Amino acid sequence: MLSRVLKMAFWVAYDHLGKLMLANLASSMLCAIPFVGAAMAARHTPQSAFTAVFLAASLLSSLLCFSCALALAWMVRGLIETRDGSVGAFFTGLRRFGLRGAALGLCYMFAGACLLSSIWFYASHLGATHPVAGYGLSAVALWALVFLGLTATAAAPAMVHKNLGPLGAVKLAALLVVDNPLFFAGLALHSALIAAVSVLVPLVLVCFALAALVVLHCAAYELLSRKYAATESARVTDTPARVDFDDANDDYLNRGFRDLLFPWKG
Repeated sequence: MLSRVLKMAFWVAYDHLGKLMLANLASSMLCAIPFVGAAMAARHTPQSAFTAVFLAASLLSSLLCFSCALALAWMVRGLIETRDGSVGAFFTGLRRFGLRGAALGLCYMFAGACLLSSIWFYASHLGATHPVAGYGLSAVALWALVFLGLTATAAAPAMVHKNLGPLGAVKLAALLVVDNPLFFAGLALHSALIAAVSVLVPLVLVCFALAALVVLHCAAYELLSRKYAATESARVTDTPARVDFDDANDDYLNRGFRDLLFPWKG
């Protein structure tokens, strides 16, 4: 199924590249506002308080990034379902999910900070006196952090599709990861690859990185939804479960390399 996700994500990005880049640029500008404010405030801030100002700007920028990711997920949902959309959908999504996106970001940052501190504490303090317990608990915290990272790939589309709050979105994402661990591991690897390219190429970071991640995650959620819909239909009708993604009738799944080289022949 991961290959279908990559194929759908590619063609969604290919068909709507201009809109996604504009929405990503808007996201980058919004996320940069706290740092612009911090730079202006630094002129009148004592040197001792500069670190606190920078940390506050980083926190606010991260929360805005989560809000923009939710807005992009709303936009991409429309692109997948209707094959059309506009950049205006991004701003609609920002109004609908901006605050919930920031709350989701707070949940992830708080949980991540707790788990990171637990990894360090159990290994460095408890590990010195009780190595089995210390390093064992540190390993548990590490795996919990990995699990938390995997749920992050499904939380935004889950919130948008189900109109959930932050905790509901994380809960649904966790259930999906538990039911599809290998799928989400592969999805996380491809997400990490996009992130790595974005760090190495700043222009990609500014113009397309967040949109690419959201498109990938929304495509994954869409195909998981089709999988579960087919499973539920089979359960209701008491027939053998057979997942049919209907590739032939899906414009994002029925194209190949030839369509990329010769789009006018489609």
